[in-house]
Amino acid sequence: MKDKQEKNNTEPLVSVIIPAYNCAGMISRAIDSALIQKVPLEIIVIDDGSRDDLDRVMEALSEAGCRPVNADVTIVAQKPKLRPYIDQMRANLAAHLGVWEDRVNV
Repeated sequence: MKDKQEKNNTEPLVSVIIPAYNCAGMISRAIDSALIQKVPLEIIVIDDGSRDDLDRVMEALSEAGCRPVNADVTIVAQKPKLRPYIDQMRANLAAHLGVWEDRVNV
C-alpha cells in the first residue's frame, strides 16, 4: 500500500493493521507511526462503519504518500433492500477512494 513497498520492490514483510472507528483525525498519525519502520510493509486500515469524514481521511492518506488498494464494505441492514443500490454505492466509494470500482466490494 505504501511507497516503501514500491521503492524496495519486494513483498511486504510486515502487515500493520490499524483498527478505526470514527477516528478520522488519528489515521494520519497512526500511518506516520507505521511508516517510520525500516522494513517493507503494508498498512491495512479496518474501519467498521465510521461516520466521520471519508474525504478528509483520504486527503490525509494522500499527503502521507499512501493510496488505497481495495475496499471491502459490509452493510448489515434489515430494510431497505440494498441490492438495487449496491452498484451506485460501489461507484461512489471508488470515486472517493480513487480506486477502480472492481477494487470495491460491498
